[in-house]
Amino acid sequence: MDWEARDHYLQLLEKFVEKKIDIGEFCIAFEERAKLIGEVTDILESNLILLSPPPKSLDFSDFIGDILDECEIYNPDPKPFRHEYELDETEFWDSIEETYLQIQKFFKE
Repeated sequence: MDWEARDHYLQLLEKFVEKKIDIGEFCIAFEERAKLIGEVTDILESNLILLSPPPKSLDFSDFIGDILDECEIYNPDPKPFRHEYELDETEFWDSIEETYLQIQKFFKE
């Protein structure tokens, strides 16, 4: 179902990369979209409605999962108050920008 919402995800990514929204707004909007899509998917599956996603949709869902993971491990606290695995603001920006570039390349293939 992420595939069907790809335009919305891409708009959010674009806004973020262009610094039109901050990390908090981005993560909240991204997580809300993913949660909503998950709920719709659960409803469809519970009603035995099976969708045949295009082959590229699985790879796109992997990108979405990666971004959601990054949102989960982002921590704006200074280094002494962050765990090793958590990302600071710069690391988060770099990671999301890299993923955005990978997604752009993915759609050109």
